[in-house]
Formats: sequence, structure tokens, C-alpha cells
Amino acid sequence: MNQTSFKKLRVVVFALVFVCGTVLGASPETGKPDSSVSKQAAVGGKAGRQLVINIDKLVVNEKDKKEGSLLSADGSIIKTDDGAGIEDISTLRRTVRKSFRAIAGWFTKHRTNILIFFVGIIVTLLAVYIFKRLFTKVIIARYAAKTETKLDDHICDAIIKPASLFIFTLGFFLSSFNILRTLKGEIFEIVLRCFVALLVAAVIWGIYRMINVIDYVFRKLAAKTENSMDDLLADLIRKALKITVVVVAVLFVGQSILGLNITALVAGAGVIGLAIAFAAKDTIANFFGSVMIILDKPFSIGERVLINGIDGIVERVGFRSTRIRSLQGHVFTVPNNKLADSIVENVTKRPYIKYPFDLTVTYDTSPEKMELALAILHEILDNHEAFNAEMPPRIYFTSFNDWALNINVILWFQTTAYFDAQQWKNDINMEILRRFNAEGIDFAFPTSTNYLVGDPGRELKITSENGSQENKPASA
Repeated sequence: MNQTSFKKLRVVVFALVFVCGTVLGASPETGKPDSSVSKQAAVGGKAGRQLVINIDKLVVNEKDKKEGSLLSADGSIIKTDDGAGIEDISTLRRTVRKSFRAIAGWFTKHRTNILIFFVGIIVTLLAVYIFKRLFTKVIIARYAAKTETKLDDHICDAIIKPASLFIFTLGFFLSSFNILRTLKGEIFEIVLRCFVALLVAAVIWGIYRMINVIDYVFRKLAAKTENSMDDLLADLIRKALKITVVVVAVLFVGQSILGLNITALVAGAGVIGLAIAFAAKDTIANFFGSVMIILDKPFSIGERVLINGIDGIVERVGFRSTRIRSLQGHVFTVPNNKLADSIVENVTKRPYIKYPFDLTVTYDTSPEKMELALAILHEILDNHEAFNAEMPPRIYFTSFNDWALNINVILWFQTTAYFDAQQWKNDINMEILRRFNAEGIDFAFPTSTNYLVGDPGRELKITSENGSQENKPASA
């Protein structure tokens, strides 16, 4: 405790001791009228106005009673504001004095219990102070601070305030119990229920704060996993536990301690909840959609997905919607209920990136050059760092196209990073181009050849009517 807190505690203790001394010295007054009793009375009128009159100097004038006047000791007439009369000032004086005597008598009769009450309050405050010092200076400073984990620090922080409230409430109740027993039966029962409710509330408060400790443990476990959805799951568990504790606490305190009719309250809440469910069915559907996403984990934050034609990176998963940023930079907000019912293609979770392509060479390529082309491709790709032995490159001379000879190549890049695969594609294509050009292997492209009549390099085959053929040079 710092110096300021110690001064405040000292002032409180001094005030309580002063009150105790005052109570012990109190005694009931008898016989002679108490000069300390106020000599004034308030006279009310019809309009709610008041006139303060000195009672000792006031004499009732029987004649003026009916007229609403008062006669002072010196003979002067005192009128009220609205003419309302005072029936009996002596009765008013006796009532006031009787009330003060009753109060003083009650304090005198129960001065032992009152002294016990104030002493108990002092002891309770000291107990709370010692408890806090024990936690802060002994448990936290000596033990919790020396451990590597922060879990014990969070536990101490969660317990200290509810425990202090519990100790103070219990001490206050025990200190005032003898005084409370003097109350009427119904009043005593109500006060007793209130004290029990406070004690239960302190326990529930401690449980509520311990949920933060559970959340801390879950978040530490979630941080060890690569799936960022675990953080959202921890947040969902924390909120669900807090709502459950609050609802159960209200129902328990209301029915078991305060004696309220919880059945009617629950029935009314059910009707209201049904109306809210109809009005906010989309919101509820989105919430349960988010729960399904968290439990099923079809993707994580930062992964690339393809959903309903949207190809992008998942940026945030909330309890209502999910945000996806497309490769063009646009942000799409998808309701979770629609997302839960959609087919999700997780591009990031693919184990590799497949890259099939075709190489076409001209028809005048000889078989020897075709074999050389296949050998060059194997030299470039078989030992490349982008592939492993489980998924080696596949290279085949597959078909005779209309305008070229086709070589089919299938590659599997052992990465999920898009730009890494793009860089490997660039390096491989450049190497193929260099090697094919060096060996004189020509790439083909879609072409068509027209032969002109009269070309000496091409002979025309003429078939006669009897089926015989004659070769003649093409001429006009």
C-alpha cells in the first residue's frame, strides 16, 4: 500500500473510532425537555408552502385556530401563507421529542452491537488489506513473478478483486448480524437475501474473470498452430463462456436467492427470442455459418481461395461475413451462411503447382533432331530444383498436328507460392530457347503452304479415265 492509501485508511479508522465513542456515550433523555431538540416546526399550507415558526414563542389562540392564525408570546398575530390552521402545536412538539428520545434510546440499547459492528468493519478492512498485500507482495512478487509462464499472473489478477469483495461482504454481514436481527422478520429476510446475493455475485465475478485465463491458455495454444482460424475459435469460446456464466448467474440468483419467478421470465424471454429470431434470421444464419467455418476450417486467413468465381486472398473471417481480396485488388464481402453452403477451392493448400505445356517443331525436323530435342528437355528438367523424384517431369512426343510435330511436357512445381512458380517457368523457357536455337531445332507455328501451278519442284499427278496415272510438270 502506498502512502496515500495508508492515509485514507487511517482517516477511515479514526472516523469509525470517533463514531464508536459517540455511541457509547449516548443515553436516553427523560423528564426535562431536551434543549438540543430543534425548537422549530414547519407549517404546511394548501399550496405546499411552509412557514418555519419558533415553537417556544408560540401560543395557540383558540379563537384564531379556526381562522388559520397563530398568536405569539408577545401577543402578535402570525398568519399562515394560505390560512391553514394548526390543530395542536403541543402535540407536534411532543412527537418530535418522542422521536428523538426513541432514536437515542435505540442507540443506547444496542450500543454494544453497534460497537461490534464498527469494530468488525475495521477488522474487515484490515483483512482485505492483508489479503491484497499477501497476494501482491508474497504470491505475485515472490512466486508468480519468478516463473517463466504468465499463467499464474493472470490467475492472481483474476482472483484478487472478487476475493476482496467476498471478504468485505462477509465481514460486513457478520459485523452487522446482531443489529440486523432487531429488524422485523420480513425485512431481515430481505436483507439476508441481499447479502447472500452479494456473496454469490462475488463468486460469479471471480468465475467470469477466470474465463480470461482460459482464453489466455487457448490463445497460447492457437499461436502454436499455423491455422489462424484457431484464434477466432478461441475468441468464440471466450464469448460463449461469458454469456453462459452471466445467464446462469442471473437465473440462479433470481430464483434460488431472491425468490423470483424465473419460469415466467424464461417463458417471456422465449417469446421475445422467437420474435428476434424471425427478425434477424439472416444474422443468426451468418453466425452459425461462421461457427461451421471455424470448426470445419476449409481455409485460413491469408490463404488463396476460389469461391463462386471469386479468386483471392482471405483477409478476415468475422461472425457475420468473410472478406476476400481478389488478385485484382478488389475486396469482396461474402456472408458466412452463403460461404458455408458454397464449394470452396483452397488454392493455397494444393501440394504443388501443375504446369503442362506443348512444344511444336516443324515437319521438316528429322527423327534424329526430334530425339535430340527430347534429350535436351530431359537434361534441363530432370535435375531442376523445382521438382522432386516423386513427381518427375513427363516429356513425350505425342502427336502429328496439322502444321507441326507436338512434344507434350507436364511439370509439377513443388511449391504453393505462385510467383516462385512463375520465376521457374521463366528460367526453364529461356534455357529451352537457347538450347533449341543452338542445335538448329526450329519451332513451328500455325502455317499453310500453297503450291502454284507450273512450279518445277512439284509434279502434277493426272489420272486418266481408264485409271492410269501420268506425271507431268505443273504448267499453265
